[in-house]
Amino acid sequence: MNPFEVEILYHNESTKMMKELDINFSFDSLDIMKCTLFQINAVHPRISDGKEYVDIYVSSGVLTSPMRYDEFIELYNWYNP
Repeated sequence: MNPFEVEILYHNESTKMMKELDINFSFDSLDIMKCTLFQINAVHPRISDGKEYVDIYVSSGVLTSPMRYDEFIELYNWYNP
């Protein structure tokens, strides 16, 4: 697999606190950062609050990207023809 860069969602101080207190929050509340993927085990679409995201399974766990599943597959295929 050729590595490529995607945006992923990650917790900020506010969402970390809400998660610890078991308070629901929107994915829109999460911050976004770039991540370079070198290996992917699986991907699948995720729907949250009516918006599509993509879950990316890597060896250390699951990353969620604000990209739609079809956008992610198109990007992956562009880097890995």
